[in-house]
Amino acid sequence: MPPTKRSRETSGGDVSSSETEGQVSLPTRVRNSNKRQRRNPESNHNSNEDDNEDDVLNPTQMQLDEDENDEDDNEEAIEASTQRATRVIVEKNSKNTQNSPADFGIVTAIELENFMCHSHLEVKLGPLINFVIGHNGSGKSAILTGLTLCLGGKATSTNRGSSLKSFIKEGQNQARITLKLKNSGDGYKPDVYGDIIIVERSFSREGNSSYKVKSKAGRVISNKREELDEICDYMGLQVDNPMNVLTQDAARQFINNSSEREKYKFFIKGVQLEQLHQDYKLLIDSIINTEATLKTKRSHLMLLKKHKEEAEHKLGQCKGQQQLQEKIQQLGHQMAWVQVEDQEKHLDEIAAEIRETEDLIERIQTKIDESEKAFEEVNTARDQAAENLSAESEKLRPIEEEEFQIKEKMDTTRQELMKIQSDMRDAVAQVQAQKNRIAVTEGRKSEEERRLRGIDGGSNAQLVSEKEEKIRERDHVTAQAQDLEAEEIRCQSQLTTAKESSQNIQRQINGKQDEIQRVRSREQELRRVQSQAMLAYGQNMQNLLRLIDDESRKGNWKEKPIGPLGRHVTLLKQDWSPILETVLGNGLSGFVVTNYDDQSLLRKLMYNNNYQFPVSICKNTSLKLREPDEQYDTVLRVLEISHPLVLKHLVIQNSIEQALLFDDQEDANAVWSTVTEHNSRNIQVCYAKNLGKRGWGLRIGGRVGGNAVKPVKAWPGAPRMKTDLDNQRREIQLELEQLDRELEDLRRLKREKDQIAAELGNSLRSFEGRKKQLRIQRQRLEDRIEKIVNDIEENVADSRLGTLETQLETLKNDLDSDEQVYMELSITRRTLNVEQESHKQQLGNLKSQLETGRKAVHQREQELSDVMAKRQQALTDKNHWHTKLEVAQAELRRQQEHHDARERIVQQFTVKANAVCERVKVPRGATAHKLDQTLKKLKKELDESNRRIGGTLEEIAAACEVAVSSYVRARRDLGDMQKLLEIMKHSYKDRTVRWKKFRHYISARARAQFMWLMSQRAFRGRLRIDHDNQELKLEVQPSQQESEAGRGPKTLSGGERSFSTVCLLLALWEAMGSPIRCLDEFDVFMDSVNRTISVKMMIEAARRSIGKQFILITPQDMSSIDSSADVKVTRLRDPERNQGSLTITRG
Repeated sequence: MPPTKRSRETSGGDVSSSETEGQVSLPTRVRNSNKRQRRNPESNHNSNEDDNEDDVLNPTQMQLDEDENDEDDNEEAIEASTQRATRVIVEKNSKNTQNSPADFGIVTAIELENFMCHSHLEVKLGPLINFVIGHNGSGKSAILTGLTLCLGGKATSTNRGSSLKSFIKEGQNQARITLKLKNSGDGYKPDVYGDIIIVERSFSREGNSSYKVKSKAGRVISNKREELDEICDYMGLQVDNPMNVLTQDAARQFINNSSEREKYKFFIKGVQLEQLHQDYKLLIDSIINTEATLKTKRSHLMLLKKHKEEAEHKLGQCKGQQQLQEKIQQLGHQMAWVQVEDQEKHLDEIAAEIRETEDLIERIQTKIDESEKAFEEVNTARDQAAENLSAESEKLRPIEEEEFQIKEKMDTTRQELMKIQSDMRDAVAQVQAQKNRIAVTEGRKSEEERRLRGIDGGSNAQLVSEKEEKIRERDHVTAQAQDLEAEEIRCQSQLTTAKESSQNIQRQINGKQDEIQRVRSREQELRRVQSQAMLAYGQNMQNLLRLIDDESRKGNWKEKPIGPLGRHVTLLKQDWSPILETVLGNGLSGFVVTNYDDQSLLRKLMYNNNYQFPVSICKNTSLKLREPDEQYDTVLRVLEISHPLVLKHLVIQNSIEQALLFDDQEDANAVWSTVTEHNSRNIQVCYAKNLGKRGWGLRIGGRVGGNAVKPVKAWPGAPRMKTDLDNQRREIQLELEQLDRELEDLRRLKREKDQIAAELGNSLRSFEGRKKQLRIQRQRLEDRIEKIVNDIEENVADSRLGTLETQLETLKNDLDSDEQVYMELSITRRTLNVEQESHKQQLGNLKSQLETGRKAVHQREQELSDVMAKRQQALTDKNHWHTKLEVAQAELRRQQEHHDARERIVQQFTVKANAVCERVKVPRGATAHKLDQTLKKLKKELDESNRRIGGTLEEIAAACEVAVSSYVRARRDLGDMQKLLEIMKHSYKDRTVRWKKFRHYISARARAQFMWLMSQRAFRGRLRIDHDNQELKLEVQPSQQESEAGRGPKTLSGGERSFSTVCLLLALWEAMGSPIRCLDEFDVFMDSVNRTISVKMMIEAARRSIGKQFILITPQDMSSIDSSADVKVTRLRDPERNQGSLTITRG
């Protein structure tokens, strides 16, 4: 359903459409005037209430044109329009059109809190027809009152109170009204509010009142009255319209007591004609005021014309001064531009300087391009060296992983060998026990054999003797096998020991080779330092010192940084150099400053160039040293420090005055043992030389370490403290010779161990053949012994010899089993030894590969270091030219700023000169002083001429220009106002015609609708609207008989009169455009028959009003209403009465 607002805007421009539709819509002008009236509630309300009824609409005030024909004064026109409207109504009502709710603009619920007689009341309303019923006093009328107030209506329009606080329930301080409006379809801002708009109005007894406009979710969208006005205007809600919300008192007055003029007043207000008339009245007032203003302006225009003519006459008298004025003007122009030329000469000089600086920058840029190209080439070489190093490292990684895996396998095998050794010891003990049991059994068997020899005459004795001989041979063979096994185990153990010794020696050889390589690296580093001392501190130190000197020349240091500290320290005892270099650490490469500003600047220089050196703050104050006895050497006593701040820094950071030095560890331990917590003897730590590792030291004690002894590694790099480098080179050469001798001794010892291992391996391989021969020989002896035993058992059946032989055989079998276990353990041990040997061999092979790989990695690292040194030099060169470029660019910027400043001055002079005139040629040789002298002379002549005339030419010309412009402007304004007046008159005339047509169509519609409604009860009715006398007359015939003349309302019965008035109300409602119609106690004076007919008629009329919502309030029971989906009946609870009971005594 399209919004009511849009339908009304369309209807306002097409009057004929209003006649054919089911309702009369008002033009947009009416709605806008309503909006203004709501925002200015005092403008019309009080005056309307205080005016006499006779002054509601005075035709003489409307000032309508007499030439326009008023159709309402023509009976034939009235009859014709009424018949046309009747046909339209009958045709429309004959169609069975299904009523449907509007998409928006209808009330779905109202909630009252502490309002009038209700503490809390919530009423759900249907979208079409609503009957609110209940006994008197149940608070039905409060619903319409709350509806009116919540939508912005005035308290006085409800006829229930003079102010909002009179509506608050007794005993409460605040009341609230909540109203829910449907907002579906093409509603008002549906994306903001959703399909429901909640309007909440609260007010208190203190006079406070507020609005809240909420979305469906309850979120407050606005608390301004203007937003509510926009919603009501969009949905066409007119709560202040007396016909839209007919309160209880207004309904009684309209239905029962209203006169013809009062009915006309209801009609004219309800259809908004009165408001439209007020707007037109404002228009005619504006026309009258405009005509008065025009009259005043015409007389003023004549006066301005006179002033203009006088000024033009006076200007004509001044033409004689024109030539002198032109000369002065010409000199003034030349005076302005001669100053511009002076400034332009200075600007050209600065431009020449800029060109020279730009040429210098171009030359520097060429050098930068060359240095950057060189730097890129070194970067490429660095990347290649890094890739080579990474490749060599990747090659080394799988070998190291394989080495780790082999070592894990060796550990596992070693654990298994230890377990087998334990099992072999247990097996040897078991074999010995079996041998003891065999010896006892053999003794018993010998006694039995001696007994048997005496029985059989010696035949068995010979067999027994042979058996014993074979047993002895078997035992001898077994002993030989055991001795051979023991010899094999001994050889295997010796072989394992020899190989382990060889491997240990190889590791010593590798360590010695690494040590030789480190010493050679130290020798190379020492040679580099001899050629350039700063290399001992790293590649970047020389560049950093250059940057420090640059800042010093600029005067940016408060005190120039001191460093590196090693430059200020001389070592007196050369043999302590590797140890003390490590003890003092990076501090020797650091710097010392005396304040935070210098520290911040130095760190900034390092950060910008990616340098990393320590920077410490050390105040230039006195320092008191607490040293130990003079018999001990300390770090401080073996150093010579040339700068007091360096000394103070090393004392504070390293406690060099309390760090003792000893050649022997035992001496250091002895001294440190005398140091206690309460008697430190000014000793904090002791250092001793590590005699086992050349160049290494030992740290004994210390505040943190207690009595612990920790190693101190030799310094791997070049010495940073000043020392005798030639002596150190000689010491390094001697050290290399000693290391070479030690390496050769280790290699010789390894060759000896390898020879022994080879001989033992050959011996182990010969043991297998000998053990096989012994096993065959023993088996043959076992077979012969078994045959002899069988022969003896056949000869002597009743002897115990067989039992003993069986026992002895069982024991020997057990012995063989135990020996077999021992042999198997031996074989397993031998296998594991072979595996262990294989692992060791693999590890030895990997060691050589690791050594080769690590040498390759070291070589690649050295290559990368060399490339990095070249890169640093290339970076230094590039930074040098960039610095030169920055200096030149800074100079260029300074010159450009000077040029820009001078150019602005030229522009300022030019602007000022242009303000005087366009550029003119200045005579050659003219100066500002010469031109100024000539100008003063001419101005003096002009002043004398002005005194004679009474003013300057400029003053008179300016006055003439002002007079002319004032006259022209006034004449133009007068013409514009005259045009505006014509437009206003034409608009008023056109609007008056439209207003009359609008009134005519609404009247015709109301008359036709009234006649049709009256005919529903077989009545004949006629509605006469007299606009001149402002009267609305009802003529009613209770029957359709033609003979019966029309009667006025006073001659009708009460029910007939109420029915007629209801028909009138419905007819007027059909002429309105509001989506909501409210009526309170419309049937209060009707009998049951008329009430039933009226209610039925209202329901039918409501159903014909498509999309309109009706709220009808009555105290009567509506049980006679047919139940249907579009009719909702809401019954309020009976009022609570706090009344006592009366005792009635019957006589």
